Amino acid sequence: MKCLIISGSPSSNYRFGDRETGSFTGKLTEHAASVMNLMGEMEYAELRLADVQRPPCTGCYKCFNFGENFCPHAKQIQPIAALMRETDCFILTSPVYAMNVTGTMKNFLDHLAYFYNRPEFFGKK
Repeated sequence: MKCLIISGSPSSNYRFGDRETGSFTGKLTEHAASVMNLMGEMEYAELRLADVQRPPCTGCYKCFNFGENFCPHAKQIQPIAALMRETDCFILTSPVYAMNVTGTMKNFLDHLAYFYNRPEFFGKK
């Protein structure tokens, strides 16, 4: 099973891939992965949102009204959506700042809001 870990942590101490994590969010991600490994063989890929250039979502609704390729930021967002389509499950990680996910994670979720009303990911975990 292929799992994509999408990290919204801006911390430079957050590292999952080499198993040395200095952040609480990284430790929770590591724990989640270890529990998932008990269910069977897992292959992990990681995407740190802090390392990906994404302009803020403008809320133009072009992705809803005309399709995701009409998003003004499609060149930056569609490669991430393609990674998500190739995996069986996602783990979204984010520390909690001001009683919500980080701005990095919120911006990411806003860019993919068009998926919320589509059945494309309904079978994924």
